[in-house]
Amino acid sequence: RGSADVKEKQKLKLHISKTKRFVEQLKERLTTWDEQGEREAEEARLKQEEEERKKLEKAAQKKKAPYKPNPAKWKLKGAARPAWQVYDFDVRYQCPHEEAHRNAREKLQRQCNILALYRGQLGKDCGGGDDDDGPPQPHSRHYLASLNQLSMLYIKAQQYKSARETMLECFELDGVENPITPIRCHLMRLYVNNNKFQSAKQLYEKVGTKDKSVWIRYSSVLVEYKNWVRKQDDADLKSTLDRMAILAIKANIFCAFYLTFHEDFSQVMEYTDEVEDAPDDEPLMEAIEYCSGEQIDNWNDIKGARDYLKTILLGGIQSTPDTELTNSDVDWNSTLKTYEKIAEQEKEMDESAEDNDDALDKTMFIGMFRTAMEMLEDSRKLNEPFTFIPPKNPAKEKEEKEKEEKSPAKSKEETSDDSDAESS
Repeated sequence: RGSADVKEKQKLKLHISKTKRFVEQLKERLTTWDEQGEREAEEARLKQEEEERKKLEKAAQKKKAPYKPNPAKWKLKGAARPAWQVYDFDVRYQCPHEEAHRNAREKLQRQCNILALYRGQLGKDCGGGDDDDGPPQPHSRHYLASLNQLSMLYIKAQQYKSARETMLECFELDGVENPITPIRCHLMRLYVNNNKFQSAKQLYEKVGTKDKSVWIRYSSVLVEYKNWVRKQDDADLKSTLDRMAILAIKANIFCAFYLTFHEDFSQVMEYTDEVEDAPDDEPLMEAIEYCSGEQIDNWNDIKGARDYLKTILLGGIQSTPDTELTNSDVDWNSTLKTYEKIAEQEKEMDESAEDNDDALDKTMFIGMFRTAMEMLEDSRKLNEPFTFIPPKNPAKEKEEKEKEEKSPAKSKEETSDDSDAESS
């Protein structure tokens, strides 16, 4: 077992060094981008491939063509070279050093830093035209994908500092408008798992309220709830918490039910560990991944967090006067039917889906989720009145415990004084 772990660590270390080397090479290429030079290099590569293909075709032929010398292709050396290549007094002489210096100066003028010019929109698709204004693709997207992969390798190796730096670089380059990588979700996950709630707050404030990812929306509820528990008298914190909870429920209603009634869903949902890296456009898969991973432990560790979310959710279902949720916001059935139609269409379009054992059966998870919701409705848990009791402030609770510990000591001293007075 020990030797297997050592081999796995060595493989991971090798994979990290290889990916890091590729990222550095691609970064150097993008920071000194030369469009003309890249075009010429691509043409030279295609020309070389064509020449190699022709050589293979000629080698495959049985009869070889007779050798015919071509003096035009001869490369003369030494004294056989013409005078204009040797002597500088010839008018046709070209100094190779001056030509190299001139080419380097022209290349330097053409170079530009792609990472600085398109910071925040490096994944933008310029359409493939020469006149389109945008970063060069697919090189820019390859750089973002490599950064994302490198950060995941750092997390697997438990190198969290390097992972955070790589994620921040990828997040700044990808931006918040139409991002092509899930790096913001991975970064939020890293912050919450390591109790960096202030950094998590800064992240979802920077992302904005338009992002509907469960990792952003429900992590913001958890962070705001933790801040409100410490200062329950602050009305601004309570209004911010309510607003974040409503945004999260509207963004993904499946995650709200799964998270609130996790014990009931755990009895029905199976094979949840197979759901990994769910995209933003699949809300059910994303909710299953969020609620079946380590995030449920983060919610359970903060006392009363799930009960608060349950209050907001049941308020929308039961149409309480103080709720801002409408019936359409908590209508899980119609949302699930819409998602089911899309999943069936994708399955029909993908002819190899039945033969592919690695493909997830989304209809199976849809059926399990519907079964769990029907069980909740039959048990009438969604219609029962629920009262949320806010937990005590941890700081005040600690002070009360210290007072209780000191009070028995004081009572003992008072009783001892009274006994001494009686004896005297």
